[in-house]
Amino acid sequence: MAARRAHSKVSKFPPRLRRAIDEAIVKHGKTYDQLVGLVEDWVRDGKIKPEEKPSRAALGRYGKHTLARFEQLDLVREQAKA
Repeated sequence: MAARRAHSKVSKFPPRLRRAIDEAIVKHGKTYDQLVGLVEDWVRDGKIKPEEKPSRAALGRYGKHTLARFEQLDLVREQAKA
């Protein structure tokens, strides 16, 4: 069985681009297809190289883990208030 990757192409993005992806997922509820469009715009604008562009599936996996992380933080905050 192959080892699971501990990193993604998204995690290698500059911090400001990673924050933009996180906000698009968590705050704006963007779909993964919309995230692909956002990343393609970054490639076109020269913010990332074409070979650094993650696939739709990779964005989906990153988004799933990002949502889980933010939901866990919200749960901890709610528990701290109680």
